[in-house]
Amino acid sequence: DLLFPALVNKGISKQGCPIGMLTAEHKRGRVLVTELADAADTYQSGDPDAKKAVVKSLRELAALYPNHIWKEDYLLFPLTNKVLSLEEQQALYRQFEQVWERVGRDVHHRLEQFAEGLSESAQVC
Repeated sequence: DLLFPALVNKGISKQGCPIGMLTAEHKRGRVLVTELADAADTYQSGDPDAKKAVVKSLRELAALYPNHIWKEDYLLFPLTNKVLSLEEQQALYRQFEQVWERVGRDVHHRLEQFAEGLSESAQVC
């Protein structure tokens, strides 16, 4: 919600590459994480059939993220360095820090708890 609008303000299209593509992948990743969390909850509540859904979600996430991270590292971040000045990047960094202070720590904690629960479920498999 911070970097993409900053790039769009500099004239980068939000429809094309890399913003449009990465936005779609971010949405897909959120859907997969939600599906994984739901499947893990169902599995932990005693439904052994949910194991297939957990595995499916994990496989899809594993397929999505390596290429997604490559696109960020080799397309998005170099573009950001070209388009945004050092001062603009520093201001953006400060905005990211503010978001982290508001929600990041809680999100990180929830993701750690989710991972621990998933790990416990995997040990039962």
